[in-house]
Amino acid sequence: MNRRAAHFLCLLPLIVFAGEVLYAFCFRVGYPFGLEWMEGDLLIAAHRLAHGQAVYSRPDQWIAYFYPPLYLILWAPLVYFCGPAFWTGRLLSMLASVVTCIALGGFVRARTGGWRPAWLAMGLFWGFYQYTGQWLDLCRVDALMLAMAAAGIGAYAKSRNTGRMIWRVASVLLLGSSPLAKQNGSAFLLAVGLFDMLVPSSPLPSP
Repeated sequence: MNRRAAHFLCLLPLIVFAGEVLYAFCFRVGYPFGLEWMEGDLLIAAHRLAHGQAVYSRPDQWIAYFYPPLYLILWAPLVYFCGPAFWTGRLLSMLASVVTCIALGGFVRARTGGWRPAWLAMGLFWGFYQYTGQWLDLCRVDALMLAMAAAGIGAYAKSRNTGRMIWRVASVLLLGSSPLAKQNGSAFLLAVGLFDMLVPSSPLPSP
């Protein structure tokens, strides 16, 4: 098998699976009703925030989901300027999922030194779309949290390999802010923090 064919075979899963997810996103991004039971309440919460109302208020006024506010803070301006529509929140989640994919590909390429494993990893990320609840493009907080955690881990690995403070600061900001999107981000922050304390500060070994 020649080099070009090997490149194509590694790139094929990314093309196929990313194309399927893009098709699904384009097909349902403009659907005017909730695709999942939490979308509606999150849209109401974003609408309240966009118009100066409290998101976390007395129970007789509004009962919010037990989620941090970062996703709503980013969504509220879109709701303010574009109106209370689901497509803005779905677009925000899809962009976050693209960031996760890019961060994953960049991390794998840095660890392996080649594009083929990176393309395969990115293809697998999109390939599991239908097996993980198809929530990557929904009005949910998960995609934003995952994007921040993935980008933070990538920045941390970069800081270990290069020793540059800017990457460490970026990793702290991203990982430290990921729990503000969803509490699960604390697990990524804790894992990276423990790793940093227990493993000597030196470049990550190459395979």
